[in-house]
Amino acid sequence: MSKGVDSFMIKKPDNTLYILSECALNPDDVKTEILNESSIEINGVKRNFVTIDTVLQSFEVLNWNQRIYGGEVVMNSIDNDGMIQNDIKKGQWIGEYGHPLDLSPRRQMIIYPPTTSHRILNYRREGNLLCANVQTLANDMGTQMMNTILQGVPAAFSLRSLGSVDMATRRVKSPLKVITYDSVNRPSHIEAYQTEILSESAIYIPTSMDLASIITESAVYEPITESFEDIIKYTKERSDNVKIVADMFKLDSIKCSLCENATRMNIQIDNNTTVNIPVETAINMQYADILKSLREKK
Repeated sequence: MSKGVDSFMIKKPDNTLYILSECALNPDDVKTEILNESSIEINGVKRNFVTIDTVLQSFEVLNWNQRIYGGEVVMNSIDNDGMIQNDIKKGQWIGEYGHPLDLSPRRQMIIYPPTTSHRILNYRREGNLLCANVQTLANDMGTQMMNTILQGVPAAFSLRSLGSVDMATRRVKSPLKVITYDSVNRPSHIEAYQTEILSESAIYIPTSMDLASIITESAVYEPITESFEDIIKYTKERSDNVKIVADMFKLDSIKCSLCENATRMNIQIDNNTTVNIPVETAINMQYADILKSLREKK
């Protein structure tokens, strides 16, 4: 490290969240049964679609990507997600034709209409399997998916979710936030990946170090005794990490606290769950201006 910042400490956070985009399925469980084939007229053009009974994922087995999904973890996520339940009720729990190639967290958590191909009509658990009735959409991607199914290729689905993994046991931990199940051919490097929504390693600044002096090269440091209220407010307004967690867990208001060194934030999800996230480097570096402002108010 360069002179002046060699007292930074690197530490891996205890609660790292990931976007998990992978085929959470035992290969032997891939199966598709065509229930019916129908058509609809859209702007004078007849469009066909099919409804299938299929397996979305398997539980308690080491999947193709070397992770284990517990049935209760997944089912609790879906059963207790008000948005998913509302989407199913209205017939609009939609999936895409392949996982998004854009690995940014925000894109991973958004279902993009131009690439949607199917909707999940209902779901059920059968032993160690999550099964569902899935209907292809009467659009271009849905037609491609339908033609593949009619040609005899079993439909395969891949989970897109927000969660964390116990690296020792390879088990996906609770709470898990299921986004959707995308249609894929089979897991490959591009279709089965783990994207960090939060940094694997976070920079912790000792409380004795002057953040402002690092930025401005000032040799003078006066301890700040005020609370972090201004910084918390600033972070809530500017941090994409905060917004992503709030969006995914459908938080109407964000209840959070900032750690003493202002590099991580704790967001309260419910009475039993708190997500610990790092603050983006760019925002963290801008704290110097806030600290300077606080000094000027003294």
